[in-house]
Parts: sequence; structure tokens; C-alpha cells
Amino acid sequence: MTKTNVSRRGFLGGAAGAALATALAVGGRDPHTTVAAADASAATVGGPLDFPLVAYQGDDLLGGHQTTFANVFAQSKPVVLNFWAPLCPPCKDEMPTLQRYADQYADQLIFVGVDVGTFFKLGDHANAQQFLADNGIRYPVAYATNLAPLQQYKILALPSTAYLTATGNILGVTGVLGMNDGQLQSVLTRLAAGM
Repeated sequence: MTKTNVSRRGFLGGAAGAALATALAVGGRDPHTTVAAADASAATVGGPLDFPLVAYQGDDLLGGHQTTFANVFAQSKPVVLNFWAPLCPPCKDEMPTLQRYADQYADQLIFVGVDVGTFFKLGDHANAQQFLADNGIRYPVAYATNLAPLQQYKILALPSTAYLTATGNILGVTGVLGMNDGQLQSVLTRLAAGM
């Protein structure tokens, strides 16, 4: 059976962030946890775990207003996939950092935010749109229409961020706030370089 390394923890401490940075630095996946691909509802070799999305913004990079996550990979760039909710304080704290890195890596990486707040009772679509407008978040953001991405990416806490290759292979799932700025910079630099 094919194995895919996916951290089952959403909001990880500094040690877990350091482990992902180390794994990416040596061109591997997070060696500390693995989940069988069959348990993740789809094999990730050769393509991303797909799910339906409705865009708040960034329709062009997402592949349309009502689209699927797999369409993002038509750009042939690695993806930083952030799961968040509009009434989740740590989620709101990290989004300006994600926007800063989305600007810095605009030619190399695609950042995608996925609002899952309705599933956690942490806000609705109006809350999300207001937050994006009030905080100058410009990278593509959409909302999930069902629980599929939470199940597929094993999201147990918010915020959680998945790092995917240009072909959709999952390199790891972490909480961005669990890494210091240097660790996150290292992860994004490696991801942008294609490992």
C-alpha cells in the first residue's frame, strides 16, 4: 500500500514546525507521522486530493467561481493550502503573514485559503468576506462546500496548512503559527525550489 506522510495535528508547536522544515530541507516528507493513502480517501501520487470550492476571490487562479481544488494545479506551481475560519483568532492572526509570503513568492507558489468556519461554527460566509476586505487579504480564498477537505487532509484543528508539490503530492500539514518566521521561510523557499 502506498503511504503518504500527513501530520494529523493541525496546530503544531515549534518542534513540529522544525520537523517539517527539516524534512523539507532534506527533500523528504515529515518522517514522524504517516497515514495510508487509502485512509486519506485518495492516493496523492499523481494528483491532489480534490474537493469542491466556491471562490470569495481569486477565481482566475482557482479555475473559476465554482470549481474544484485540482484546478489550482493547472498553473504547475506548488501550493500552500490554508484551512481557516473567520471567527478563529489564531487563523485571523496568521493570515497577514500568509499574505506577506504570498506577495513574496507570487511567481513561485500559489497560496489558497479555504474557509471551513461553517463546519466548526466559527463564522459564516459574510464574516469571511468582511475579514478579507478589512485585512487586505488578496491571495485566492474560497469556501469548502462539504466536509471532504477536512477528512482528506486530516484537519483536526484550525488553522492548518498543507504544503503540496506542483503535482499535488502532500509534503506535510502544520499550523503556520507553530513555526517561527525562519522555519516558515525555509519551508516556503524549499517548496518554491521544487525540492
